[in-house]
Amino acid sequence: MRRLLLPAFLALAAASGRAAEILDAEAFERLAEGRTLHFTEGGRPYGSEQFLPGHRSLWRYAGGEECAAGSWRGEGEAICFRYDGRPEEICWRFTREADGVFVELHGRDDGRRLRLGSTDTQPLPCPQTGAGT
Repeated sequence: MRRLLLPAFLALAAASGRAAEILDAEAFERLAEGRTLHFTEGGRPYGSEQFLPGHRSLWRYAGGEECAAGSWRGEGEAICFRYDGRPEEICWRFTREADGVFVELHGRDDGRRLRLGSTDTQPLPCPQTGAGT
């Protein structure tokens, strides 16, 4: 019996020690384009982003009524977003781990992470932009 348990234990230990996969621009595009991604923080809804062709997107905070139109680009290990009306670019690092996809601000290690809770193909309700509905 011990001989059977040892290989299973070693396989489990190897899988749990596997490093997170950082999603580059290509991997992120495969995950996001044509979908709406819904993010959570601490198990509560945080916001959703609809990804359109041409690296365009619409962001909406959970419970918010307004959407922000923007665009994204890959920059090394980061996915950077720029939204209409906001001069600063915001860069995030997306990682695929054994228990899901996580997002944290690139270059900041304060422990704050969002989790990709779900994805679907439903457009965001964004009446003021005329898109996503």
